[in-house]
Amino acid sequence: MQIGIIFANFWIWMLYVGISLVALTAICCVWGYRYAKAHEALVRTGWRGVQVVMDKGIFALPLLHDIKAIPLNTIMVSVECKNAAIAITKDRYHIHAKANFYLKVEPLPDMISKAARLSQEPFQESTLKKLFQDKFIFSVVSILAAYELQQICNQRAELGELVQKKLEPTLREYGLKLESVDICEIQSVMSPQIAQQNIPAQPLLARIFPGALETSSSQNELAFQILEELKIS
Repeated sequence: MQIGIIFANFWIWMLYVGISLVALTAICCVWGYRYAKAHEALVRTGWRGVQVVMDKGIFALPLLHDIKAIPLNTIMVSVECKNAAIAITKDRYHIHAKANFYLKVEPLPDMISKAARLSQEPFQESTLKKLFQDKFIFSVVSILAAYELQQICNQRAELGELVQKKLEPTLREYGLKLESVDICEIQSVMSPQIAQQNIPAQPLLARIFPGALETSSSQNELAFQILEELKIS
């Protein structure tokens, strides 16, 4: 009799365990299943390596996997070349420039995987700007330095293409495609006559114009007065 009771209790406990396992599995499936939205890819890392999915879903088990969403639509990153990164034209005009960079991740597993490794932060405009702002500014400034102000104003589209060609190989290493560059604003803030006072270039421009920092303190003082009057300090 006692053996029968023990045997019955055993199967009851096994039933409870089975129900619990089924419920736990169902919860994990519902909670851990992620479906890729339109214009989005999912990158799963962890157990069983890296897996990239588009237009379908994937399971991610807690503690075993990590999921990162990578948007496949175009992201615009705007940068401004001014203050510490002011641009100087071939005819010595000091100009402020604003450029928009249109980026996207190519819908290929290898490229998506590279983009996912860029940063631990969410893949969005602010993250890309933090990572590439200095490269973008330096590329724009270096291209503008080879042209006169009038040429820059008349050939923005062509100069944007030159900046694009300069950056494309570097960005491709990170899984990014640079679709276009739009130099959308040009503003002259210092004439060549004022520039002849040898106003020192900022650290970024010093790489392009190595001798620009060799100025006296009196010339520096005059430069800052001019900048203040022009309200660009």
